[in-house]
Amino acid sequence: MIKQIHDHAAARPNQIAVSDGDEGLTYSNLIRQVENVANRLQQIGLCRGQRLLYTNTSMPNYLVTLLACMQVGVTLVPAPPKAPKAWLNRLVTEFGINAVIEGSTNLQDGNLVLLHGNILNVQDDIVAIFTTSGTTGMPKGVPVHMAAIRAAASNTIQVFELDHTSIFINYAPPFTVGGLLFIGLPMLLSGSSNFLLPFSPYSFAKDISHYKPTHTFLLPTMISMLKVSSNWPMLDLSCLKFVGSGASPVSESMADELLARGAECFLHMYGSTECLSPVMRHLSKLSSGKRIVFSEMCGDYQMKLAEDGELLLQGTPITRGYLGDPVLNEQYFEAGWFKTGDLFAYDGPALRFVGRKKQILKIGGFSVYPVLTENTIIDFPGVRNCCVVTGVTRNGLEELVAVIEGANVEQRAILNHCREQLPPHQVPRRAIFVENIPLNAMRKIDRAAVTNMVSSDDPK
Repeated sequence: MIKQIHDHAAARPNQIAVSDGDEGLTYSNLIRQVENVANRLQQIGLCRGQRLLYTNTSMPNYLVTLLACMQVGVTLVPAPPKAPKAWLNRLVTEFGINAVIEGSTNLQDGNLVLLHGNILNVQDDIVAIFTTSGTTGMPKGVPVHMAAIRAAASNTIQVFELDHTSIFINYAPPFTVGGLLFIGLPMLLSGSSNFLLPFSPYSFAKDISHYKPTHTFLLPTMISMLKVSSNWPMLDLSCLKFVGSGASPVSESMADELLARGAECFLHMYGSTECLSPVMRHLSKLSSGKRIVFSEMCGDYQMKLAEDGELLLQGTPITRGYLGDPVLNEQYFEAGWFKTGDLFAYDGPALRFVGRKKQILKIGGFSVYPVLTENTIIDFPGVRNCCVVTGVTRNGLEELVAVIEGANVEQRAILNHCREQLPPHQVPRRAIFVENIPLNAMRKIDRAAVTNMVSSDDPK
């Protein structure tokens, strides 16, 4: 894979490879910087099979360090730049870390800690270890092997139809599978220009106007924030060939409004940290019908639904198991199938996401699927984001509570909207309005934190 990037550097040395908006690396400069970092890794004594825990405030440096680690054979463990010390210490212990680098700008001036006492992992061909978002409990370590990375990169290039003319604005955190392997690395392998930018609903229109991207990927929480920003009515997305979204449920209206603002195609995708790249997709245009379904498998993925509707997957990019946790591996991997924990139902020939097994709520004898209620509320004017959890009434009975982030929205209007759209057991009993719904490091809703918010709020 490094050779592919060298080939792009030879063909188009002055093309921007990766930029954080302030400084950009051309393909020729990228190659030189990767060589420098690879040499630095060897100078400090790291060798094939050892593991490097890396944090940085510069987003492009995560990609540079990944490529350098691949060149040397060191396993990269990327972590958020502001991760708590307790979290980093836990990764050091559980992942068998050999060195820690916490840098502000680059590897050379980073804060280096060598941990020679850890056992070498020379028998592994693990390129990187990521952590899951923790939406179903404690985050899990996901080792990624070279064969999986190759297949995943090929999937992304095909799904987005990438080539050297592509310009991708990448808002995914660079320490995640999404930022590094789902978008970052495939951009470089296809010869594209990759702009790693911090997302802000206030600067999004400026980003689009300035960089004229052909591609971008927006999390549903980002789209929700854009919908209530002051520049949303005038937003022009006509330069975009593809707007991708996924990672958590997207509503039909979100897709409609992006296409109405000029984007050529809306790409609805399903995947997970364990799968590295899009597993299923559905491509829609302004004139087409359903958008929030999955009509096409990607790459060599195969699927089947269990009796309860859980999606089971096979495919080359899928991790071989969680790091050092045989109990979890027995729970999630069975007879060659990865048990995703996500529930789907057929919608004609396509699949539609129903919810996560661990997020199904039991209230009054009914199974409540939070995602159905959340998507209904997010479609209401003025709502930026929503999370539906279980609360307790004054009488000690369980109730459905909607925590809503938005402006100029009233509880009565929201609940009436839900009653018109949903069966009675899916309608919240009450709503709590907050300035910001808490998100985790992966920019997904932190449901545990939301549940604590509801527990501390007196029932109305």
